[in-house]
Amino acid sequence: MTIRLLWTKDPRSSASLFRIVQDGKVGFIDGAGRVVVAPQFDEDNCETGDFSEGLATVKVEDKWGYIDKHGRMRLPAIYDHACWFRDDVALVYP
Repeated sequence: MTIRLLWTKDPRSSASLFRIVQDGKVGFIDGAGRVVVAPQFDEDNCETGDFSEGLATVKVEDKWGYIDKHGRMRLPAIYDHACWFRDDVALVYP
């Protein structure tokens, strides 16, 4: 089992979790290296986002949705593209 850390934290991130990829699936670890959100989302060339306003973008079967910091799907993966939240609004493409 190999886990890769793919990028540093965006200073706008609202959660102290870091993206990882394991066996082609994306998840998140905390600062101590503990897996918080098990790798279960599609690998996406670093497009899975940091958390903004408590949600992060994830890819599931070529569509985008949003999870919370516990890995629960909060907005279904039905979008062709999804961006950061700001003031409770995010740009998405259906």
